[in-house]
Amino acid sequence: MATGVGAKYADAALAIRSEASPVIGNVTQSFEWGKIDQNVPPLLGNGDIGGSFDPFSGTTFDELRYGTGATRDIRTLFLTQLVIPDYWVLEDQAAHFLDPRYYRPTVPRRYLTYGAPFNLLLKPERNGFPDEVGGHEQLLDSSSGILRTRYTVHKDSYAIEAFIYPSESLLTYHITSTSAMRFEVAPLPAQTVAPKGMSAASNTRYRDTKNGYYASEPESDLIVLKQVSNVFCPTYAAVSAPGGKQHDLCVLLPPGEHSVHVAIGHQSLGSPREQAVRLARWAAAIGHSGLRARHIAWWQRFWDRSYISVPDRRLQQMWYRSLYYLACCLPRRVKSFSPEGAYGMFPALAGYHPQDSMYHLFAALSSNHPELCRAQVDYIVDRLPMATEMARNVYYLDGARYPWHSTPGLLPYLPGHSNEGYYLHEHPVNGWIVELVRRYLNAQGWDRSLTEQSYPVLREIARFFSSMLTWRGEGLEILYVPSAGQEESGWDANRKNIFDLLVTASWALQVGSQVAERLGRDQDEARRWHEEARRIDLNSCLRADGTYVHTKEITAMTKRFRASSLPSS
Repeated sequence: MATGVGAKYADAALAIRSEASPVIGNVTQSFEWGKIDQNVPPLLGNGDIGGSFDPFSGTTFDELRYGTGATRDIRTLFLTQLVIPDYWVLEDQAAHFLDPRYYRPTVPRRYLTYGAPFNLLLKPERNGFPDEVGGHEQLLDSSSGILRTRYTVHKDSYAIEAFIYPSESLLTYHITSTSAMRFEVAPLPAQTVAPKGMSAASNTRYRDTKNGYYASEPESDLIVLKQVSNVFCPTYAAVSAPGGKQHDLCVLLPPGEHSVHVAIGHQSLGSPREQAVRLARWAAAIGHSGLRARHIAWWQRFWDRSYISVPDRRLQQMWYRSLYYLACCLPRRVKSFSPEGAYGMFPALAGYHPQDSMYHLFAALSSNHPELCRAQVDYIVDRLPMATEMARNVYYLDGARYPWHSTPGLLPYLPGHSNEGYYLHEHPVNGWIVELVRRYLNAQGWDRSLTEQSYPVLREIARFFSSMLTWRGEGLEILYVPSAGQEESGWDANRKNIFDLLVTASWALQVGSQVAERLGRDQDEARRWHEEARRIDLNSCLRADGTYVHTKEITAMTKRFRASSLPSS
């Protein structure tokens, strides 16, 4: 019979198999040495922080450094990082992904991109790790957002439970081991952005921040680490590990049972150091069991809001996992758009764009989770002044034009910058904003205060489309505004009356008109928007090369579109 720490490890190992919820959508896997490319990094997050984890619940495991991974797919390794949506770096991604087998850009570019400021390492102190790991099991329980990992190295055993607290930027570990372990938080250096030939005698701030920097600011009971990117975007991490021996950025954990709390401070929420320090001490005071109980209660309430039953088990599992990913990746307190996919550092997820975020937000709304959309609707309202400036100074039009890349990465994407492209003129992005706000308000029962708060967005977007219209006979056309269709094929740039642009303009005008009428606001404008929506001429969309749709199909689509209206409630 097992006793002491061994018994606790056996209990933790049994929990991996017995405590998982019957809700399908869980991820289980076993790691084998030499096969890191077969590992699927499991995802934890709460939208304000999130990331994928390696087989040992950290984010820095790299088989290549042990000399056996020459043929391994390095993409898996880059995916395992903890990402913070209001931390970003100016980064040459071609330099970040060095192996041309996996990433070979046609044109080298630098992006302002969200990033991971810290790496987290959790490993045994003894020799033989990771090449002599045995009995490895890992379970991501989607019903509770908890990741459980167990493995052995020789006769020593290790069991780890990790979760990201739903309402605070807090990652918590509970560790049971028969041998000492090491937990380490390390800064990630930003890529150099120094222009060639720049004099070394530049100003002090330039020298300090050209490649980013970090500073250790420890407290008596905490590791406190400040990371600043090369665009002077700071964030903080504070680590609490009661019972551990703190040394610089590392905590040594003796055999037994321990909890480690990693708290993140967000610059966008103000006083990031104070946030991180307060949260780390609060977590230590509450303790693992208290945090765990509150965490599980949140996930129970989350799953109670919606349910489906599909005869195809695979499809139902996809639904559960997709909804779990939405809960992990849609922001809560940090006002920001969501990523284009699950948190990661792969180039496909480099930007957080309004159009791509809508796919997630519409899914959240249709799953009865409007609360997951609140931070992004607030972000849209908060960034309205930026959108009005863009309409005025880029397109010389009235109203608001939300940019294609409506995040801290905006600047390099504006016309005239090195990353400017015709796809930035995809005006239907404005339509995605309108449809999100409309669906969100509808899901909230058109609550008066929320509608009043969001109406200026709908009004200014309606004004934008209204100001680009040109009369031709009894119909309205869009003749001169730089524009592009959303298929991004290249041949559709700046074509007259692109079909998806006209449909977007008509719908935005119609929504603006109906919400203005609901609130009793801007009645003269609202009547004009309604008339403009009715008179936008879709029949002129047929091109000489026969693209898009034929005249009969346009006429039928026009009738169906004009027959549609907003729900009454």
